[in-house]
Amino acid sequence: MPLNRLTENVYELRPQRLGACRVYVVIDGGRWLLIDAGNHRRTPAQVAALRRELGLGPPEVLLITHWHPDHLGGSADLRRAWGVPVALHAADHDCAAGRVRPSLSSIGWAEHHFADNHPRYFEPDLAPADGDEFRVGSLSVRAVHSPGHSPGHTAYYLAERGVLFIGDALGGKGGTILGDPRLFSSAPAASLASLKRLSGLDFAWLAAGHQLHHSPELPALLRRWTARWR
Repeated sequence: MPLNRLTENVYELRPQRLGACRVYVVIDGGRWLLIDAGNHRRTPAQVAALRRELGLGPPEVLLITHWHPDHLGGSADLRRAWGVPVALHAADHDCAAGRVRPSLSSIGWAEHHFADNHPRYFEPDLAPADGDEFRVGSLSVRAVHSPGHSPGHTAYYLAERGVLFIGDALGGKGGTILGDPRLFSSAPAASLASLKRLSGLDFAWLAAGHQLHHSPELPALLRRWTARWR
């Protein structure tokens, strides 16, 4: 099982193909939740194998950072298999359900059209608002609405472990933070405002959709980076 430990209680499922997102797992006291659900062809089988290997019941909830099919794609199958609720910000529900044709950045359109990432439209169960908390054992994961990459894009913050699950609010390549936010967002001004807000949190792990960064200096680095783009 391609499962990596980040820090206590926090793990990642490594993506199995180019363009797939990372799926993060928070486990405590036999309870667990997922952050993002990858694509529909591969992630449900990976998660089912993980559950069997660790002897877990169904996850408490699927927390989806945004509606893009490389992050949302496995949700419908996982919900169908186990009845687990899917949480996605209300501003992304119409896209998730296929009612609206979205505005995407150039990279967003590339993600949207990867062969394994064709959308499987459905209506999410929950609409987490900014500040909502999700319990998993003794831990609490807080929703931080961070629009820009999509209108409903939401990061999730596990303060007890210093982990910020930032979705695609930030681009990365080769372990570095990339520049121009217009590559990753059709609303760059909103993206920058979100990143400035996120940089005010205290974290040492930046668990992004396609990259993973670890340093206690990350909040300061993020503040310096956002200051370049006005």
